[in-house]
Amino acid sequence: MPAYHPTEIETKTEVNQVKHRDYQCFDRIKHEVALVKNSNLDNWYNFYKKNIRRNNFEFIDQKISKIIIVNSVHHQGIKVLGAKLKAEAFSYPDGLIEAYSVSEDNKNSSKNSKYPFIMGIQWHPEYSHTIKKQVIDPFPILKQFCLKCLNNKLT
Repeated sequence: MPAYHPTEIETKTEVNQVKHRDYQCFDRIKHEVALVKNSNLDNWYNFYKKNIRRNNFEFIDQKISKIIIVNSVHHQGIKVLGAKLKAEAFSYPDGLIEAYSVSEDNKNSSKNSKYPFIMGIQWHPEYSHTIKKQVIDPFPILKQFCLKCLNNKLT
């Protein structure tokens, strides 16, 4: 996947004032992320209330259901998703892709699927403890990761 160079991220995000990385603050930076309606992340955080602002609007031609706050430690970003991938979340308001997964159109329900569960997330759920009251709880993501690993091992 083509990626933004670190200096491009800094330039792209300065315009919209979204800071994705700061070497002095490291894991204490946070910003808003817009979840795509009916995405995996949207469903996992469907009933979670803390640090979520519910919205129904369009952003980058995607229907957005809610805004969450996440930590931000990355210095690279995705320019264009691969053909079999779909965006799950975007940094708000700069539009940088913050999460992606394999599109449902490319999954096969059989256990020999060519495309098992695949997801990429730009923020770091494992660092959430440093600013835990200010960012979304990482538990739903970590829980789903463990369940997918367990399910994959059992099949």
